[in-house]
Amino acid sequence: MRPCPSSLLRRPHEPSKIGAGIPGDVLLICGECGCASDELGRGWVAFTGEDPDGHEPTSVAIMCPVCAAREFEWRPEAAEDYT
Repeated sequence: MRPCPSSLLRRPHEPSKIGAGIPGDVLLICGECGCASDELGRGWVAFTGEDPDGHEPTSVAIMCPVCAAREFEWRPEAAEDYT
């Protein structure tokens, strides 16, 4: 499995100033490696997680295809050609 290409992908300069749906805007940020999606986010995935004891609220983890394949074996074929 290749490492996540986070150095090749765009990173927002200030996450609080991410736009919403304008071409070229970053829409998703990987919770594992911090790389940013393009405006389509093809191959990206969101996982929900719940505290089995019920003490913490449900959380959502967004991951790029490479990290999702590495951490959860989620669609490894999508990670093969992802750049």
